[in-house]
Amino acid sequence: MRIAIVDPPHGTRGGDWYYRAYLPGKALAALDGVHVVYLQNHHRRRREVVQEADLVVLNAVVDADLLPVIAARRLAGRPTVYEINDDLRGVQATNPIAGFFADPANRRLLFRTARSCDALQFSTPELQRLYGHFGETNVVFPNQLAGVPPPRSRRPSDPVVIGWGGSNGHLEDVREVAPALVRFLRDRPAVRLRVMGAREIADLFDGLPRGQVAHVRPGTIQAYHAFVDTLDIGIGPLRDEAFNRSRSDVKFLEYASHGVIPVMRRLAPYLDSVQHGHNGYLYETPDELVGWLARLVDDPELREQRSREAYASVAHTRLQSRFADTRLAFYQDIARRVGGVARPPDEEEAFAARVRSWDGAEVEGRLTLLGATRFETLVHDALALGPAAPQRAALHQLLREASALEPEDPLPWLLRGAWAGETSALERAVALAPRSVVCRMADGHRWAQSGDLRGLQRFLEAAELAPTYEAPYLAAAALMERLGMQAEAYEFLGHANRLVQGLHAL
Repeated sequence: MRIAIVDPPHGTRGGDWYYRAYLPGKALAALDGVHVVYLQNHHRRRREVVQEADLVVLNAVVDADLLPVIAARRLAGRPTVYEINDDLRGVQATNPIAGFFADPANRRLLFRTARSCDALQFSTPELQRLYGHFGETNVVFPNQLAGVPPPRSRRPSDPVVIGWGGSNGHLEDVREVAPALVRFLRDRPAVRLRVMGAREIADLFDGLPRGQVAHVRPGTIQAYHAFVDTLDIGIGPLRDEAFNRSRSDVKFLEYASHGVIPVMRRLAPYLDSVQHGHNGYLYETPDELVGWLARLVDDPELREQRSREAYASVAHTRLQSRFADTRLAFYQDIARRVGGVARPPDEEEAFAARVRSWDGAEVEGRLTLLGATRFETLVHDALALGPAAPQRAALHQLLREASALEPEDPLPWLLRGAWAGETSALERAVALAPRSVVCRMADGHRWAQSGDLRGLQRFLEAAELAPTYEAPYLAAAALMERLGMQAEAYEFLGHANRLVQGLHAL
């Protein structure tokens, strides 16, 4: 089986990439006859890989051009699975994706894409509860570990180290417990605090003496695990809100795998993992958090016992390799349902060899990571700037260089046309991608700005490519209303509203 894992554009290899793409892909590729390719959605080889893969996993990718691709894959007996690994209705403002998912149209397109796929997979039961109705066939694949290091020995005479590490999306979570932690640590000057994260989070503990608190800058997932290995007790602050209730228990896994005692907020992510009073502790309030910390700090024997129990609870039961067979069986069952036919081994090997030969390919056995070349880096940086970027000259330069490197790739031309107003570039994008919903929509908006009915033609072409997508009909309705054609506008709007029904998650 050829499996492709596709991520949204991003510039890091942090936790989400590591646990939801890399580790599952590596474990699958270790099984006989399985080849896995990882890439991001803006990669210049995406169309080729997605077209040829036996099964594609889309990790929360939002792209209207995937709608006709998913339909074509199903007709060819090649299933597509959609993964939702966060509750994207209420992303914290400090999260880089917050602005994108604040737009209801983007959230609808994510749900539309999920509904269009042959199966859904989730990282937590809470996400399955919220979004499982978008697909009759769905499953939860919790985060797992690659392995665990040898048990670490600690000397009773060493200072007790409490710590936390994470992204800036946790700023308000940490802020909620920071005052209680500062008071607790002031009363115990021998206890140390280590924080790995953004400067804004470390600044919450400025009230402590410099020698008592240490700030570690964010780094790779390997650097994070090295940081965790320096801790005795790890905390898991989370405010009680929808996004946090849908998080995974990965922080518990990371702590426990190093024998670090988890003291976690009593919320859905940890209720099934933390056996309170055995392999960790659960707290409700900041005062309860510091109460458990005080008990652990004051009792070395208790710390040693809880450390061993935490380590034992994940060492053999939460390894990715133990669950790869289950994941593959799920994928194979979906393939059988849509009529997928196994390929001859020599054809599989030829495909894998071709993928490995591409620029930027990182090969780990039968897992191939299609990393960013100069082209993907340019496009990513342009996407990160966005259409409203004040650095217009820099945006234009990025896109011109990208289109010069890969003149047959429509994406830089599309962005030059839609974001930079280069009409000829937009026309080039439409010509290069005759089955692109996004290109036709962008060109339609260009004509609609001047009230030209060629905009309607483009919108209807987009609707023909993706008949279940409401955006072309909403754009057509807006154009008809602008031209005073109220009856036509009402008809298009009504059709769009019918398509939207059921796309609003619970």
